[in-house]
Amino acid sequence: MTSPASVSQESQEWEIPTVPVWSYWLLFGGLLAVGIGRSVTLAVLAPIGRELGLLEIQIGAISTCTAIMFFFGGPFWGRRSEKMGRRPVMVIGFLGYGATTIAFAQVVEWGLTGTVTLLLIYPLMILTRVAFAALSSGVFPAAQAFVTTTTKVEDRTSGIALNSAAFGLGSILGPALGGILVYISLLAPLYVAALLALTCALLIWWLLPEPPRRPMPKGGKPLRFFDPRIRPQLLVGFCAAYTMATVHQVGGFYFQDILGTTAAQTAQRIGMALAAMAIVSMGIQFLIIRPFKLRPKTLLRWGGPLTCAGGAVLLFAGSLWALILGMVLAGMGLGMTMPGNAAAASLSVAPHEQGSLAGITMAANSLGFALGPILGTALYQIAPQIPYMVSLLITLAVAIYVFILPIPDPRDYKA
Repeated sequence: MTSPASVSQESQEWEIPTVPVWSYWLLFGGLLAVGIGRSVTLAVLAPIGRELGLLEIQIGAISTCTAIMFFFGGPFWGRRSEKMGRRPVMVIGFLGYGATTIAFAQVVEWGLTGTVTLLLIYPLMILTRVAFAALSSGVFPAAQAFVTTTTKVEDRTSGIALNSAAFGLGSILGPALGGILVYISLLAPLYVAALLALTCALLIWWLLPEPPRRPMPKGGKPLRFFDPRIRPQLLVGFCAAYTMATVHQVGGFYFQDILGTTAAQTAQRIGMALAAMAIVSMGIQFLIIRPFKLRPKTLLRWGGPLTCAGGAVLLFAGSLWALILGMVLAGMGLGMTMPGNAAAASLSVAPHEQGSLAGITMAANSLGFALGPILGTALYQIAPQIPYMVSLLITLAVAIYVFILPIPDPRDYKA
């Protein structure tokens, strides 16, 4: 782990660039659009898959393939953002997001209308989602690096929490918007998400300032995936992402089977639960983390137990309100864990490594998002409660781990 002295020395050699405050809110709007698109896709993917006659594990495999590409794309675009700049990488990501989402929706429409056989539709669904991940995986690393290289260490957690809150608000608005748009068409939410992404590409290209990039010191080496300074945070991030992916991916099936609802009703109810989960997550990030500037250690040590409580409720839930309560508690816990973990990782490396770090942490999270859907849906076919039981055990182990883990403290750094 980088010592406070070494980080302080480099920070004094490179003055933190000043960018307008509205730049962070422009990023917030872009990540908000990503959150809307992500939550809309999650809400409609399970019912779309069942309408096409796909098995749960086949639907999970689509999400897994997407996440695997995010695993490789995140570090690539994180490094590219150090050379190309944060803004160009984000613009490429948003353009790719919009174009590939339109392509995915068109492929699904062919399947629903019977224009193309399912033997061809399924590989095309995977191909379009993999292309989506390959192009859009640069958005978050570039946005995260923008924040970490333009904020002081004492403000780092608050800045990262703002990015997380954007995803949270998107997860609120996405299901609400999707619940309305599905009355038009099951695919209408996807087309709207694509339009939002393309609009963000234009706004960021025209308006977002490009901060100066921090050069690598002479003789320095690129940040590696298994660098011991960030290894604990990568493990925690992977486990948190696995838990979130399992809850989201299996949730559509779990809600439908427990509540006995139709595909459209399931999309509405899981959308409502995801919205409730995101509301509390965003509330914590906006109303607690940002104003009180909570330290990474505090967030990590509160987040684990709350996530465990949510998992336990979901495991034994038998009604809609119990399911929503479990999602809310999990949202509270993950809403603390993920920004706290990202801030701890950022404090562990030097300023010129922030772009690479953002890509690597995204890769670790993507690995969790890759394993969660495929393992979760495979376990679901054995028994609906097993995916939640596995997630609960993993979360419990992480909750214990962060209490013995030395976590960087912003008060130890002088930036």
